[in-house]
Amino acid sequence: MKRLTPTLILIAVFCSMLLMPGVRIEAGSAAEQNDPDEFYDLLILGIDRRSYQNTGRSDVIIIVHCEPGKMTLFSIPRDTLAYVRRKYDKINHAFAYGQVKLSKSTIEHFLKFKVDNYIVIDFETFLTTVDVIKKVTDDGRLIGAENFLASGENLLKWLRFRGYRKGDRRRCQRHQLFMSRVFEYTQDIFIDQPLMFGQCMRTGLRIVETDLTYDHAEQLYSNYKDLDLDTDLERFVLPGYPSSRYRSNPAITQSRYESRNMPNFDSKVAAEGLEGEEAAKRKKALIKKWRGKNHLMNYYISKYNWSLVTYIRWFRKNEVTVNYKEVDTLRK
Repeated sequence: MKRLTPTLILIAVFCSMLLMPGVRIEAGSAAEQNDPDEFYDLLILGIDRRSYQNTGRSDVIIIVHCEPGKMTLFSIPRDTLAYVRRKYDKINHAFAYGQVKLSKSTIEHFLKFKVDNYIVIDFETFLTTVDVIKKVTDDGRLIGAENFLASGENLLKWLRFRGYRKGDRRRCQRHQLFMSRVFEYTQDIFIDQPLMFGQCMRTGLRIVETDLTYDHAEQLYSNYKDLDLDTDLERFVLPGYPSSRYRSNPAITQSRYESRNMPNFDSKVAAEGLEGEEAAKRKKALIKKWRGKNHLMNYYISKYNWSLVTYIRWFRKNEVTVNYKEVDTLRK
């Protein structure tokens, strides 16, 4: 068994339960249960907030999509360009502007679906959760997770690191890998050690910000505990590409913005009497300064304007279960 991200066993515990196929929890949902056309969608937000901060940004955004016989983890990179408070901005800024309410509505509008329940966990909560789980499980020995739970700080660093090429997308992959391993643990705990499961779940619900209840979680997990995570779990990251754009108008490309707004630096350099290599260096410096002043930023641009369900159906139609190259460093 293995585990993964800022949405730890706590989240695993929840998730496993809420994720099981074809479920509809009445809490936060108006849909009827057992309708094969209905889905259950759990929103997980990992917030870059410390104890001394009032708010933060949602640097982890995972949707757990459940339907009969299938569970899907769908990640949205933190820098994704979306419509936030009547203007285009990074989707993770929604939480800083309006907490979970605005994040939830922004993500729902972006992927054209309805969130049923949510879980919010920040740095301090994540580390507290790891510490609690270690105590309850005798440093992980009772569930075979000694290495996984060895250091909450290192686990958090691993989940947050994005220094590689395509860093944010690869970080989403690590989050999903972590989640899938956590689900494995939780399934075993629920079946083999129900008292421990109850302790972990009740403690977790008290620690995190969520609209879930213990009864909902236990009922779901009880009904769907046999989901095969190897064959019935899909993992997708929102298809897209990075793009540099200006904060004042990220809806248009960098080249289009500059063609409309950048001053004529050739004229300025010529007026200074510079020529040749000196003129080129001066122009380059002026452009760099102008771009910095006008806030050239990096965004992640969604490749399609599809709904969550459309993305999932498209991947299934093309027989895709994981839309990225996986290196499962946790399965050791």
